[in-house]
Amino acid sequence: MPTWNPELYLRFSEYRTRANRELVASIRTEHVGNIIDLGCGPGNSTGVLRERWPDAAITGLDNSLEMLNYARMKYPEDEWISGDIPEWASAAGKRFDIVFSGAALQWVGNYQQLFPRLMRRVAIDGTLAVQVPYNRGEPFHRILCDLEGSSFWRAQLPPAGVRAKLGEDAGFYYDILAPVSTKLNIWETRYTL
Repeated sequence: MPTWNPELYLRFSEYRTRANRELVASIRTEHVGNIIDLGCGPGNSTGVLRERWPDAAITGLDNSLEMLNYARMKYPEDEWISGDIPEWASAAGKRFDIVFSGAALQWVGNYQQLFPRLMRRVAIDGTLAVQVPYNRGEPFHRILCDLEGSSFWRAQLPPAGVRAKLGEDAGFYYDILAPVSTKLNIWETRYTL
């Protein structure tokens, strides 16, 4: 597993946190007592959640100890758990008013099983709020896929490929979430610098 460097990650915090801010602003859950931030990283998304719900009990979950240690240092009042998102989602346990994840689920995959399991961890009248990058049409990913398809470059790349995380379109997520949700709000945003 790669090592994450919180300081390097946060050099681009303005860009990394923008989608989290927009996602948090869209949440309409009225009574928020507890929140879990899945793939919380160094706590930048947790900070956005804390700004919006200062009295909520917030738990951050990540599989990077470097990121968790940084988040713990910045937000010592919150609970920090080292863990795996699919394992957490599969476990029986406490339900949360908000199950939040900003740009972490693309590393997990297996959405057909993951999303219904995440929904089972959402409290009644709660919210599952996730942001998953959808980069399939972006130039970098198109070039990467072209290179992997080339016999010359395929031999130069790791045998398992480069594992580009391209995400899925909105309809894909709708089909998974509609049967287990009472209300859906799905949208796509393209960020350009």
